[in-house]
Amino acid sequence: MQPNVDVPKEYPKFEVTEGTQALDAKYEPTDLGVGDYFIPNALGHSEHEDLAARIVRMGQAEGQFVAPSYRAIVEQVIGEIEETQKREAAQSSKHAQAPTKSLMNSIRAGLSRLMGKNKVAPPVQKETPDTEETPLPFSVLAFQARMNPHSLPNEIRGMIDQGYLKLVSKDGNDFLEPTEKLVETILSAQRSRQERVS
Repeated sequence: MQPNVDVPKEYPKFEVTEGTQALDAKYEPTDLGVGDYFIPNALGHSEHEDLAARIVRMGQAEGQFVAPSYRAIVEQVIGEIEETQKREAAQSSKHAQAPTKSLMNSIRAGLSRLMGKNKVAPPVQKETPDTEETPLPFSVLAFQARMNPHSLPNEIRGMIDQGYLKLVSKDGNDFLEPTEKLVETILSAQRSRQERVS
């Protein structure tokens, strides 16, 4: 008898909708200055700015505004949390394997006294180069979701309620369509920053 196992189906990463096409007619995604997971002081809520930056960056990568699937955003955040946990575990195990310098110095000093020597020379160790990993950019959204799994759906709902996103369903998938209000708010914040600098 075959076990009844749900095989995850492929899901679309994004969709080009009527709303995103309307945005493309008026704006270019590259006009919006965003960081990896932030848009400085644009929406007044760092989690919303993180989510908006992800959506805008997807559009910039595609060369047009897109509506990412709800699942693609969730999977992206989960992947970041898993990568962070993996790196933390590796770092923790690395530190657990190597005794601290002060502990080693205390042991050497004790051996020196026991053996009647002034000082026991430390063993010659080969330098093992640390493999330098590129740091992950900090994501408020991933940090919050790690602490509270309900925060991500709540933040998405908050952006929908404020009119920054529109939930569009198509073929059993939900997509997060950026709205003109979102684009205008980001552009307004950019102009405001530029005026302050000038």
